[in-house]
Amino acid sequence: MDAFLDLLEREGPRLSGRQVCDLFSADSWFQAVVEKRTWQAVESGAVPRHCREDLEQTVLLLFVQEARASPDLHVKPELAKEHFGGWIWRMVDDLCLQAVRTVRRHDRFEGSLAEDVVSRDKRSIDRQIDVKLLVAELPILTQTILSLFDEGYSLTEIADRMGEKYWKVYKLYQDAIAYLRKHLKN
Repeated sequence: MDAFLDLLEREGPRLSGRQVCDLFSADSWFQAVVEKRTWQAVESGAVPRHCREDLEQTVLLLFVQEARASPDLHVKPELAKEHFGGWIWRMVDDLCLQAVRTVRRHDRFEGSLAEDVVSRDKRSIDRQIDVKLLVAELPILTQTILSLFDEGYSLTEIADRMGEKYWKVYKLYQDAIAYLRKHLKN
């Protein structure tokens, strides 16, 4: 990928995200790195096998977003010349982790819809209704925390996303779970 470093050196601050995307999308080595990393994620069980193509597309979409936001990809040319393979692998690895979270949330949502349609267990449906009614009684902030957690976000991600302190989000989450357990104990 000397072409990227040459382009970065030649264009400098005029470098556009589109140029970077065009360069990387045409590079078979980069495509192979993305494909290999997504297969590793599938083989490790991070996402179901049927989600591999979605995962790969999400990684590429995240790459495009990164390239448009910062066309230089935050690269330090002096380090990249010696360690370009490691640098690009690390970047793809980080993007893959983000993509895994995204695909898991999406897959979990689709899976829960299918379970709702197929489920004939009345007690299960009644229990879900009870939970939803109890959650509706909680303060909006706590409802939001539970909703985001249910979508697959970690408490740290929720705190960052909501602009709250981690300890506050953690405490509200713990209190909400205790409240739900207390009222659902039948």
